[in-house]
Amino acid sequence: FFFCIWWLLLRSNTTNEEGCCAVRMPLRRLVKIVCSARHGILIFVAGMTLGMCFTLLAWGGTDSGLGVQGSAASISRSEQPRVSNDDALSASNQGSLRHAMGANLGSSKRPKTKKKVAGWSLSVLPPAVDDCERKFSPQEFIEQLPLCSPTASQSAPEMAARSSSVLCYANTVLQAAYCEIKDVLVDPRQIAVVHGGEPVMSVLGRAEELEFPVFSPGAFQLGGCAWNESMLTHPGMRYHVPEVLRKGFSVQSTAPSCTHTIEEPTLFVMRYEYANLYHTLTDWQSIWAVLHAAGLLEQHSRRVDGARLTRPLPHRIVLLDGHAEGTLDPVLSTLFTPNIMRIKDIAPGTCFARALLVPAGYTSPLYDWPDTCGLQPTVRDFAAFVVDRHGLADVPRARPTHVVFLHRDAYIAHPRNPTGAAGRLLNNSAEVEEVLEIASHGAGRALHPVNMSFSAQLAAVRASGVLVGMHGAALTHVLFMRSGAVLGEIQPPSHAFFTHFEKFARWTGARYVQQILMQPEGASYEIPAPLLTEVISAALHPTPPAASLPSAAPAELAAGALPLMHVVPGAGEKATPLPNAAAGPGGVFVPVNIGAPFMPEGAQPPPPSDTSSSSSNNKNTLNAAKKIKNVEMAGITGQVLTDPAAAAAAAAAA
Repeated sequence: FFFCIWWLLLRSNTTNEEGCCAVRMPLRRLVKIVCSARHGILIFVAGMTLGMCFTLLAWGGTDSGLGVQGSAASISRSEQPRVSNDDALSASNQGSLRHAMGANLGSSKRPKTKKKVAGWSLSVLPPAVDDCERKFSPQEFIEQLPLCSPTASQSAPEMAARSSSVLCYANTVLQAAYCEIKDVLVDPRQIAVVHGGEPVMSVLGRAEELEFPVFSPGAFQLGGCAWNESMLTHPGMRYHVPEVLRKGFSVQSTAPSCTHTIEEPTLFVMRYEYANLYHTLTDWQSIWAVLHAAGLLEQHSRRVDGARLTRPLPHRIVLLDGHAEGTLDPVLSTLFTPNIMRIKDIAPGTCFARALLVPAGYTSPLYDWPDTCGLQPTVRDFAAFVVDRHGLADVPRARPTHVVFLHRDAYIAHPRNPTGAAGRLLNNSAEVEEVLEIASHGAGRALHPVNMSFSAQLAAVRASGVLVGMHGAALTHVLFMRSGAVLGEIQPPSHAFFTHFEKFARWTGARYVQQILMQPEGASYEIPAPLLTEVISAALHPTPPAASLPSAAPAELAAGALPLMHVVPGAGEKATPLPNAAAGPGGVFVPVNIGAPFMPEGAQPPPPSDTSSSSSNNKNTLNAAKKIKNVEMAGITGQVLTDPAAAAAAAAAA
């Protein structure tokens, strides 16, 4: 137990040797004392036993219902989950598997998540990912798991006549698997689920459990192959994949009796959260990865922003879930195929010559598992695929300084949120748009994604150079911006450690600016004018040089009087990390400093304001001059505005 802890500390951050040694020395002495003690062996055995107990508690053991071991999900039927509000772009989270990791999400720790999804109780430990290339590459689904293979006693003619088989492919780094199923008969009568696709308003209040399928034996029928149950305990068998295979598949000695056979490859997709852009994107990426791994993507020599373009070959999609109609549903047919049906639309007796069971979006590398991966070409390839399928690959950027601010709005996204409630709304939208206009020198635009189609959102973001907004799924659009883009994320304290979009920026080479909004937790917030001005200014300027950075946070900063800004350089920019434990990986914290806003090349500064004027703007400017205070930061002087209105006026005057 002690040696395991010691080994983990040895692998910890080594960029700050002084800090690491300060942490390691007490433990080194402790290990030395234990090893030299008279009863060291007994202490070691007791420690190992304690470690094993903690390991069993952390991993959740093996569920008696499904027997999924190791880091695979343990699933058992239980009561209906509690429904909570939605996240981000599509307002409320329709959502099934609520990942409430709190402040641990995206931290350096591996948070254990316990959740209930449509009656499935899951205990999942996110995989520790060190090999970034293997994590992201669809070609890493290479470990074969033969779940149902022809028996050795069959002759060649018998094997040809009884050709059903199930062969799964696992990515051991990602801990995900997809399955190729040959010659399978699907009987939707053995699947308990509502049809799905209804208008949301017609099914308000419908329980989420009804939208998730319950499989009975015979839902998927195979013939002439030997079933290998042990393959279902592989770590890559997670979420619905082992559930479908174990409970829904049955094997008979003869080939299935088909009334109709669909020859086109058909992907069977299970969606968990379907009305939220961030989570829906993980489903799209999982489908894209399976098409890629199964040889159903055609690669083109043409590139967009250095990314390879791919287009899908003919295929079909069957939705296993019974979710109501969602605003992002049309994107599925735009990206992949117009041949999309629901599981209840399949006529009994229909066989599929080649079926592919797609893993859950929660196993996608785009999901928020902790990692330190840098620029990822595979992520850019997927983003280019989405952009190209919407015909926007060649849309020029208006100019690098064009700023888009994304609002958050409430609307009814799914049946569990009849009031359209949403969190992290803005109380001062009008003021935000005024500051946006000033700080961006007229190159800013505020958007309400809830009132726009996904294609329209994509076009607007694609033409911009800077994306700014409150933490929420709409910031997913940073994936689709052109090279050299910047993301400015404003986060309330409850979401300060959520790294979803910082990683999106890192994986695509965009620069990332994080600003913590120091306000009490609530359903709505007010973005102060100086804070938004500083975020836009930091987004339009490159990372500050090391010489201008403080060596330690001042007292005001430590006391929370001044908000912190976290800047992560983009691809090709040099990071200037501070010797401060609060700084994130590869990034810097810079003090809030309301200086002159960004001036586009060739633009002339406005004439100085007439302080004798009686206009409110000039009065605010005079007041701002009185409220500017100098703060000494390790010999560096910065100007900090303590009044939001005064700060906005000062920025406008500058």
